[in-house]
Order: sequence, then structure tokens, then C-alpha cells
Amino acid sequence: MKKIVIREDALNAVRDRAIFPFQAQRAAGEIEIHGQKMKLYFVEIDTDVQDYIRSKGIDIDDVDQVSDFIISALTHKH
Repeated sequence: MKKIVIREDALNAVRDRAIFPFQAQRAAGEIEIHGQKMKLYFVEIDTDVQDYIRSKGIDIDDVDQVSDFIISALTHKH
């Protein structure tokens, strides 16, 4: 298991979904995006999820890259 930090919007996107099973969500702080405060959370991911995210060229330690990837992965593109 690896601990990473994601934004609140990414955490909300995965609620009740089994695609990215996050465990042990814990508040990590806040950032400001476009004048709005956004909470950050520590989450634990297993090796399979970590490897999958990295295989897409995402820096696993970059909060914005990982958060944006999670949100885009859960958005259906027509």
C-alpha cells in the first residue's frame, strides 16, 4: 500500500465506485483553486492501482495530475 494525496473533488468522484478502491482517507490540508478552497486527503492505494496510474504516465506524487486523472477516468467521453 502507498499513501498518496488527492483533491476532494477526486475523492468525491470515486465514492461508491470500485474502480479506485481508496482506503484510510484522512484530511491532509487545503489548497486554493480559482479562488475556492479545496480539501486534500491522504488515501492508500494498492500496488495494482499504483501501477495502473503510473502506466498512464502520471506522476503518482503529483496531487493535481493524479486527481485530474481519476476524474477524467470516471468521465464518460462521447
